[in-house]
Amino acid sequence: MPRHRETIEGIDVVRTTGLSPPIDRLRTYLFIPGQSLAWVGDATGFDVVNLLGYGSYSAYGQLPQWYARKFPVVLSTITMPDQGLLRRVYDRFVGRRLLNASRHLICLTSAEKRYFMQLGCPESKISLIPPGPAIDLQQVASTVRAPSHQDLEPPAKYILSFGRLAPNKGLPTLLAASAPLLAQDPELKLVFAGENHGVLPDLTRRARALNIQGQVVFTGRVTDAEAVRLIEGCSVFAFPSEWGEAFGMTLLTAMQLGKPVVATELPGAIDLVQPEETGLRVPCGDVAEMRSALNRLLSHPELASKLGEEARRRTKEITWETVGKRMSEILEDAAAQ
Repeated sequence: MPRHRETIEGIDVVRTTGLSPPIDRLRTYLFIPGQSLAWVGDATGFDVVNLLGYGSYSAYGQLPQWYARKFPVVLSTITMPDQGLLRRVYDRFVGRRLLNASRHLICLTSAEKRYFMQLGCPESKISLIPPGPAIDLQQVASTVRAPSHQDLEPPAKYILSFGRLAPNKGLPTLLAASAPLLAQDPELKLVFAGENHGVLPDLTRRARALNIQGQVVFTGRVTDAEAVRLIEGCSVFAFPSEWGEAFGMTLLTAMQLGKPVVATELPGAIDLVQPEETGLRVPCGDVAEMRSALNRLLSHPELASKLGEEARRRTKEITWETVGKRMSEILEDAAAQ
């Protein structure tokens, strides 16, 4: 398999091609033959090996586990494969062996931690380290914000969704939930910020069918500075994702900026959003509950402000610097064992 080498800030990087089966239900099970071959050719001087992912991104873990007696392995989860027969087969023949071979397991969410403990991984072997925000707020704040290349001018009052316009993001649910609120308030807008990953035509069609196309804004891809500007100006930040979210870094970004949030009950959001304390949570795909939560925050600005400020206070320490420090400590400890 082709391998591309380069050096980034003194670190040698080798990129190889990944393959996934051409069947939709199997696409998340990624195989990287080039990386597996690298273990045969290059695995001679590692102090520690950090594998990224369980299932979705590290089916290739089945080969490194054979070398685990020679090299300490730290496994970092990214997301887990879908529930069902494929999941059980993976857990049985690959997953448990990979967990046993790893010196340490780093989970993103408490739900992942519970799952791996159910598979027999001891709690003493697991560290819960959530990722940092989607945007480096300190870096954005320290730079001069150039004029938007899109001449982006946020509306005066709007609900914001920030992220890829993809099938798993629950955007039709957010659109349907927002429609009656938009109809009641002609000044209110619904802004979708992010590049299209397949659902823009459907969202546009739905907005026209609901007769709210004039109050729905699609910004396309935005820079970090533009995203921060949009988040800072929104009345409510919505995180309507329904599946396939490893954590929710855009949600974390909005909370760190002190915005009131409405999020669905996915693992990362459950860890971040404490109901009635740092935001509101609703069941995935529930239009009525989403509408009720949005309306509540729009109608009670004092509650929205209170939740936003508490969200800012509780999430301010979740930074990439903190993540890097904890990761370094774990890798160094594994290498020393």
